[in-house]
Amino acid sequence: VYDRNVDYTIHLAVSATDDPVYGLLDPADVSVKNIDDETAGVLLSAASGLSTREVGSNATYSLVLASEPTGDVTVTIVSNDTSEASVSPAMAIFTAATWDEQQVITITGVDDAAADGTAFISITHTAESTGDADYNMIAIGGLSLENLDDDQIGIDVAA
Repeated sequence: VYDRNVDYTIHLAVSATDDPVYGLLDPADVSVKNIDDETAGVLLSAASGLSTREVGSNATYSLVLASEPTGDVTVTIVSNDTSEASVSPAMAIFTAATWDEQQVITITGVDDAAADGTAFISITHTAESTGDADYNMIAIGGLSLENLDDDQIGIDVAA
């Protein structure tokens, strides 16, 4: 759990003793800091150069949280051009029990029946959490991919 750095004080005292001099000692307390080594984050694992085709081919990648959240985290996944590429599922939900389990996202090329060339698609991610302020609206990287056109400009002539 990402719980930030925490300062502590260790209170020292003399334990029971029969030595009257030793019993009067008051050792100094010790201040310590527990440095947190976790951070809130969403990790994407995808090969570079993702691409789909309008004939419906898929590309996949996965999402996982970088640390255990204190509340559910919902990551919304959006294609900037749903006429060229769709995403499924459109949301990935992580809990304190599933935060370290990868969730696979599938991007599918959409056939638009227009000879419009290769489309360059951006996939964006937004995290929301009502139970963990560190994950709420955290910055998440995006993905870029190509959707290769399957249509050609031309005239069909039939005899």
